[in-house]
Amino acid sequence: MYKYNIHVVRNIVLFLLIIFYYSTIFAQSPTYATEPKPENILVVYNSQSDTSFQIMNYYKNARGIPGSNIVGLPDLDTLANIIDLETGIEHLIELQQGEGNEKEIIYDTQGRFDTVYKHAWIYFIDRIAEPIAYHLRTTVVNGDTLKNTIRFIVLCKGVPFKIQAAGDWSVPGNINVDALLCMLNTGLIMSINERKCLI
Repeated sequence: MYKYNIHVVRNIVLFLLIIFYYSTIFAQSPTYATEPKPENILVVYNSQSDTSFQIMNYYKNARGIPGSNIVGLPDLDTLANIIDLETGIEHLIELQQGEGNEKEIIYDTQGRFDTVYKHAWIYFIDRIAEPIAYHLRTTVVNGDTLKNTIRFIVLCKGVPFKIQAAGDWSVPGNINVDALLCMLNTGLIMSINERKCLI
């Protein structure tokens, strides 16, 4: 028969109680956020694309999204000359991968594999981020601006989803658009022209 040392057993039990106590204290606290409702969703589409419009319309009707929560982006040109105002250098930005007005990668045609230029970023901020931020800032529903009620942004087909500022995807500067849009309300995305936070 085994003999247990009372001090060893007591220390093991004490150790397990301490672990249990601290695991309950440092456990993830619930956010108490309610489930998202249609008024918490912003739908963004390319207003130059019939397919993007049809997808937005289907999603809006299927989910009951209010009309105030719809943003059409009118300036998503497949080719655009973008000028960096600081340097005066002009680059041709092309939307790639896709058909017609539904190309979805913002690509700097003068980008090299090892150098990141900010022209693709300027295109993103001027033609995607600023119109969305303006809509969130200025649209008031039930006495509150949308920037305080929107929790999710849905991008329809035809809205670019990647920025490729350099030729090689491993180079920093190439990023997903939705990741940047998550930071709209943080003050980290700045207006290129005015050097101020978008929201």
